[in-house]
Amino acid sequence: AGLLRNHRCRPGHRAEIGLDGSEAVFTAAAAGEPKAAAIIDGVTAATEVAVWSLLHTYLPEVILFGGGIVDGHWPLFEAAAHKSLAAAVLARNEGITIARASLGNDAGMVGAASLVLKEKD
Repeated sequence: AGLLRNHRCRPGHRAEIGLDGSEAVFTAAAAGEPKAAAIIDGVTAATEVAVWSLLHTYLPEVILFGGGIVDGHWPLFEAAAHKSLAAAVLARNEGITIARASLGNDAGMVGAASLVLKEKD
């Protein structure tokens, strides 16, 4: 939701399109609402740029996507990531795994709990 929330946000944008929240945007885009579809297209483009940048900056073996919006719309993010992978020119583009994070929205809590447990040791 952060990517969708941050993409194309400016004062009054929600009021301008009359949608509140990422699910409303996805629903409106699926129904053919042009402004909502433009937001989704922008999020897809931003995802492609982010993955391309990660590939060329860190040369990762794995790129994980997580969070509620990814859980609900994984095919969109997966396709954008694979498009960037195919376009990689400076980084290797074979053998890189693109996947959803298995912890989903629980990742923050698991990370916090692991820090507490490490401190107790």
